Amino acid sequence: MTRDDLIDYCLTFPSVYEDYPFGVAVDNGAWTVMRHLANKKSFALIYERSGSLCVNLKCEPFQADFFRQVYKDVTPAFHMNKEHWNTITIGGDVPDQELLEMIQRSYDLIKPKLRTVKSVVVEVDKDTLWPNNLYRDVFGEPYENIPENAEAAIEFVLNMLKPREKAIVLARLRDYKTFTAIAKEYNRSCSLIAHNYHRAIRRIRRHPLRPKYLIDLDGQLKRDLAAEEDAKELRRQAMEKSKTQVVKAAWEEITIDDLDLSVRAYNCLSRVGIRTLADISMLTSNELIGVRNLGRKCYLEVLDVCEKYGVILDEGIR
Repeated sequence: MTRDDLIDYCLTFPSVYEDYPFGVAVDNGAWTVMRHLANKKSFALIYERSGSLCVNLKCEPFQADFFRQVYKDVTPAFHMNKEHWNTITIGGDVPDQELLEMIQRSYDLIKPKLRTVKSVVVEVDKDTLWPNNLYRDVFGEPYENIPENAEAAIEFVLNMLKPREKAIVLARLRDYKTFTAIAKEYNRSCSLIAHNYHRAIRRIRRHPLRPKYLIDLDGQLKRDLAAEEDAKELRRQAMEKSKTQVVKAAWEEITIDDLDLSVRAYNCLSRVGIRTLADISMLTSNELIGVRNLGRKCYLEVLDVCEKYGVILDEGIR
């Protein structure tokens, strides 16, 4: 079982998020701390020690001692209260199913307890309700200023995802289904559904524009339109300027080797059979940005290089 497997399983529990208080997520040496969103309490701390993957889990004192006697790879917790916490070395003599049950018990011990008033269960947390829960997951914390047109903004953003990713996000947040229930609908593993969900949230969170659409859809669309108009004007000016320049070589004779492109831009164009400037000129800008793995930065780089040679691509974004 890997670090990602442990994280994905922990994320199947309600209101759980991953934290990196002692490092960054991409650092293999960092401690991954799984917490409950409501009370910020941790129930699983995942880290590497002496070349082995370990996880610290909370348990009742009598259980802690019992597991230490049964399994040699269960020891008093490293850097934590040794009466209530155990360290489990992954890949040792603790079966995976037993480990998952230990994680479940640890989560149950730290999750907020329901309050009852005259036998009525009360637990008010508006950030777990739709659409607050989507904004919370995207922005990493409760988001107070949810716009009035949030439903339209959410629909606009979710339509940018893959259909299954959109369906999983809606099932999880709007329909309040567990990952287990969603997994049964798609006949997939619970961990795979959890992975797809968190990948979809990351695709929204890390995109340069999608979080802005959630906050101010109409305003951002107007800014996009203005930026497109500015880009068209710049391309028109570049086209006019190119008419006064002397063309020293025909486009067919200018290979992409002559364009001084970055390695990534060169490789992406070469893989799809683009060899000359003439090949590029046959594309629209939409087709150019659709070249596999080209990316926006290299797309803009190719446009700039083309403009220097008087090549202006039609009907694109920039």
